[in-house]
Amino acid sequence: GDSSVAANNQIIRLFHALIEVGAPWDVATSVFVSGSVGSADFNGAEAVCSLYETAGRAVCSWVKKAIAPAYEDRVRNVGPELMSSADPKKGGKKQKGGIPAGNFSLLPKPIIEKTTLPVSTTLGELSSTLASPLSAVVTSGAIRRDPRLYCMLCRLIKTLVPEGGVDESTYTFLRTFLVPCMSLFPSNPSISTELWSILAKLPYQIRYGFYGSSRLAGLEKGAIRTSPRAKALPIIEAEVDTGIDVRYTLKRLSKENIKDMGRQLSKISHSNPIVVFTTILN
Repeated sequence: GDSSVAANNQIIRLFHALIEVGAPWDVATSVFVSGSVGSADFNGAEAVCSLYETAGRAVCSWVKKAIAPAYEDRVRNVGPELMSSADPKKGGKKQKGGIPAGNFSLLPKPIIEKTTLPVSTTLGELSSTLASPLSAVVTSGAIRRDPRLYCMLCRLIKTLVPEGGVDESTYTFLRTFLVPCMSLFPSNPSISTELWSILAKLPYQIRYGFYGSSRLAGLEKGAIRTSPRAKALPIIEAEVDTGIDVRYTLKRLSKENIKDMGRQLSKISHSNPIVVFTTILN
């Protein structure tokens, strides 16, 4: 289980502790280099997030703290306004959201500033800073336990996407993170709505490039047979589950139940529309 893995491995515990206190990503991941774990291709953070669910959640929290200043400045967050206590009889003081990420950190202020994105960040800076931690939570599937993080990233990226297109590095970041991640949140229309709010701002050539890259990497079990494998195993698992559901629904489809089965297909297609449409057309 989770606890036994952490209790028997000091490197995992040290990585988890560094992430919990908000250490810079390169400092937290340096424990794998100093520990000489695995080969040169070994990604310690991805392995730990896969083996240790608590570490995966901690990395998701680390990313949320990193984007908090830029998110609070660029995206209006009504949550703190609705949840704040402003009842004078109870002596409550209204809180105006926007607590800095490092207010409760044990680290010095210069290190805190190094781990958070500035308010004036650009999409290129965001993609280069978060590429490695997001790769860890996507490859391990840890982000599926934190849909709020995905929505926050979508809303922030929406404010940063320039009109007319993106550069190559940003395109790669969006192609390898945003679009594949949607598969990890089954039957959640709000996730696809948040993603579409970004894709709608991009030229159709770029949008279809995202869709095409997903198909070229293979769908369902076909993605395992591609070399090198371009999709994370949790994403392949989600595609396989979607394929099973859609084929089962299509077998039960008849003239009498077409409305009910149509609703079921729509529900399934929220997370994996390409798998659903490909299965129907085939």
